[in-house]
Amino acid sequence: MIYRHSDIDQERFGVRTARAECTDVASIDAALLRARSELIDLLILRIPVAPMSLVQTAIARGGLFGDVLTVSECSLKEFSSDFSPEGDAEEFLIRPAREGEAVALVQLVKRLFENYENHYVADSRLDLNKVRLVYPDWARQLQKREDGRILVLARGDDLFGLSALQITGAFEWDIALFGISADVVGQGWGRKLLKASQMVACERGAHTLSYSTQIGNLVARRMVTRAGFLPIRDVFTLHFWL
Repeated sequence: MIYRHSDIDQERFGVRTARAECTDVASIDAALLRARSELIDLLILRIPVAPMSLVQTAIARGGLFGDVLTVSECSLKEFSSDFSPEGDAEEFLIRPAREGEAVALVQLVKRLFENYENHYVADSRLDLNKVRLVYPDWARQLQKREDGRILVLARGDDLFGLSALQITGAFEWDIALFGISADVVGQGWGRKLLKASQMVACERGAHTLSYSTQIGNLVARRMVTRAGFLPIRDVFTLHFWL
């Protein structure tokens, strides 16, 4: 079971928030018990979609259904470890984010995820205006972390896409945020940015790269499938107000 406080959520929503990943009834009850003992207001729980009895138990314990995530993973054994920026510097270029681009990154993520549906949006107890700022906060925090690396699709000083990578295990990396501006959709830049993400993770020693998205996000799921990602599990996200 993974259990951690979310400073982002606490600051954004004004409530003490924690997250847990559980695989059986005992771990669900343990997470709820610990959350109550630590005076957590909102526990965000992720559990496998099967067996359904586990989902029903979580709902019976007071869980509010948020969304379903599909988690996919690819092996990096076939990728070269040499990454070089792709594109024309005078036009579009895929490169690491630079120091001093924090504000531009936050503004980009605001545009990319302005109307994106997630488990926060599904919870009527949360302020929708504040919910819309969750992903920009993620981008800001990821840029500060030592294990994070952000690639951007840029043209000059203008940003049109990003892939925010983070280390999740000894040889495991994850794409925490990924998006392409509507201005460049259909031009193949999403595929190129995804490939660059795989190459960078490989260069840094990762054996696998994972990506998760809402089960209904077919565009993203098709893109990662073509890039060699295979679905490995589906999980429910539930909210427990304590």
